[in-house]
Amino acid sequence: TEGVKRVNLFALSPLVADKGAAVTPVVKIPASAERHAGKLAMAAVEYGKGRVFVSADAMAFQPLRIETADNAALLENVVGWLLRERVTPEMRAAFKAGLFVTKESME
Repeated sequence: TEGVKRVNLFALSPLVADKGAAVTPVVKIPASAERHAGKLAMAAVEYGKGRVFVSADAMAFQPLRIETADNAALLENVVGWLLRERVTPEMRAAFKAGLFVTKESME
């Protein structure tokens, strides 16, 4: 989660993992939430030789929401982890340049 301080989530149900499953929490529902506090919202799993990222909130990465909080940085990190590739500043700049909507264009 390098460079990610906060993520904006929307209405979602928590993820449920079997006890003993090799699940790494990526984002938990805040402890202050009215429902499902502390449960998983996003998780990473290494399965055999592969990697899987699971999210209870698919809307967090949609074009009009990707720039909320650090959602874009989280998506970059997820893709880098899935591809087993370090995310570089050049990759981040290229990603930002290709966004459908930018914070700058909204101001």
